Amino acid sequence: MRRFANIRANIHANIHANISANIRANIRANIRANIRANIRANIRANIRANIRANIRANISANIRANIHANIHANISANIHANISANISANIRANIRANIRANIRANIHAVLQFEFQTVLKSSALVFDASRRLHV
Repeated sequence: MRRFANIRANIHANIHANISANIRANIRANIRANIRANIRANIRANIRANIRANIRANISANIRANIHANIHANISANIHANISANISANIRANIRANIRANIRANIHAVLQFEFQTVLKSSALVFDASRRLHV
């Protein structure tokens, strides 16, 4: 009887030892599996977060670069357009001023010539009349 009691006690002890060993092994396996799963999940989350952050940063940088490029292009275009318009306006104004000045100079020259002619004629007439009276 004692022998059976010992066998039974050994069986119970072995069952408890196996259960305890299995529980510990399962706990260790679950911990390792959870650690690996968490590492993979964190890696994926970090990759997604980094991709989103890089996309946002690149979009912002591209928007700023495009704004600056457009501002510079618009400034250059406006400067060129204003220079061209000013040159054209100055050329037209100078042409008009030169035409007016030439017309005035020509009228003045004609009047001067006519005045000299009248003076010469009146001098001749005066001279002739003076000779007649003498």
